[in-house]
Amino acid sequence: MSKPTGVVLGAVLLAGLAGCMDLNEDVISGLTPGAYGTEAA
Repeated sequence: MSKPTGVVLGAVLLAGLAGCMDLNEDVISGLTPGAYGTEAA
């Protein structure tokens, strides 16, 4: 395998891995947008 072919193959594999990632985020704090700007209890 020539060097340019290996570089292209590596780039394709890295792009494929990024496409398989789960980008959904779970909210783990209990804050809602309305909680900002209020006084602390």
